[in-house]
Amino acid sequence: MQLASMSEPDETHHWLMRASELGYEPAMRRLADFLMQRDPVEALSWLYADVLLSGDATARRRAAALAGQMSAREIDAAQRTGRLYAKEIRDRLQQQR
Repeated sequence: MQLASMSEPDETHHWLMRASELGYEPAMRRLADFLMQRDPVEALSWLYADVLLSGDATARRRAAALAGQMSAREIDAAQRTGRLYAKEIRDRLQQQR
């Protein structure tokens, strides 16, 4: 996340994505913030993944607020993708143990 904070937007996206894929929940929330204007469905996907992995109440509230601005189809797509991200992260973490 420190590299992301010192980088240009494309590099910021890369570093936040990398940290998020490794299961670092604060990076997932920061990635969602970064994606909010560019791709809100993808942002919501990362918030859902964060909620599934951590149960974080703040991420849950943010996801609910963002979902309130979306169509049912967009929410469904974000939920499916968020579940997939969470599963991939859990599997990766299990393999490392």
